This record gives sequence, structure tokens and C-alpha cells, in this order.
Amino acid sequence: MSKEGDKILATSAKFGKGEVIWVPSLLGTAARNESCKPLATWLMQVCKVKIPFQFSTFRKGLLMKTLKSDEGYLTIVVNKSKEKQVVDIERKDLKLIPSLLFANQGGTVSGSQVTISTEETLVIKWK
Repeated sequence: MSKEGDKILATSAKFGKGEVIWVPSLLGTAARNESCKPLATWLMQVCKVKIPFQFSTFRKGLLMKTLKSDEGYLTIVVNKSKEKQVVDIERKDLKLIPSLLFANQGGTVSGSQVTISTEETLVIKWK
């Protein structure tokens, strides 16, 4: 998938009905020290068809984790930037309705749009 000289930087393999993509775990740490944008852009290209939620555009300092359960999804959104952010979350299943479970600084979710203050954490349930 990616090489630098004779060093393998990323690889992929088909396994059963799925596909495995391997990148070194320290790649994300190194990207944070420079710029996460190239890594984030690559991950969006590779994972786009596989992930249920993603930011509509790259936003420096905005992080999202997604958990799946039998009842739907939870997304945890954290704003580590120095500015309030307003961003759309793209979702594969447009029937999923967001419900804000937690916002420690008054953040909101309306449809697909999230408003989140600096150093704020949101927990959103999608059902």
C-alpha cells in the first residue's frame, strides 16, 4: 500500500469477507506533531465506505470516536482547537436521528450540524 525505499509504511490484505489495513501505531502520533491533515485525508479515502460517521471537512483539533451497539451508535466529539467549531457530520444512514446525551459547555447538535466550544466534549446517540 505504501513504501519508503525498502520500508513498508502501510499494507492491506483481504481476509474472509473483509479487508485489513495496517499502519504503524505511531503514525498518528507523528502526524499530530506535524499536521494531521495528510493522514486524515488518506484515512477518509481508505475508510469512506466503511465508517458510519465522519466530519464533512478536515478540522484541525476536532476528534471523533464512534461506538456501535445493538441500539445504534454513540459518537464522542472533542474540540481541542482554540476556537468554537461548527461542523457537519456526514452519516451513511440518513434515518439515524441524533440525540445529545452530554455537553460540558453547552454544545449542540441539530440534524447533522454540531456546534462545539473549545475544550468541549459532546456525546451523541444516533438511533
